[in-house]
Amino acid sequence: MGIEESGLGDPISRQGKRFKIRGVLRDALRQKSIGMLIWQAAIAFELWTGVPMPVHYIKNTVFNQ
Repeated sequence: MGIEESGLGDPISRQGKRFKIRGVLRDALRQKSIGMLIWQAAIAFELWTGVPMPVHYIKNTVFNQ
C-alpha cells in the first residue's frame, strides 16, 4: 500500500498543512496580544489624560487593515 493509497498524502503536502496551521495559530495569538496591548493603552491613556480612549475605533483601525 502506497502513501496515496493510505490516505495520508505525500509528506510535503502534510508539512505544508502543518505550516499553515502554525501560521493561523500565530496570527490568532498576535491578534489576541495586540488586543491586550490596546486595552492596556486605553487604561494608561485615561489615567494620563482623564479622557476615555476610543477603543473600538482603534481596534477597527488596527484589525481592519
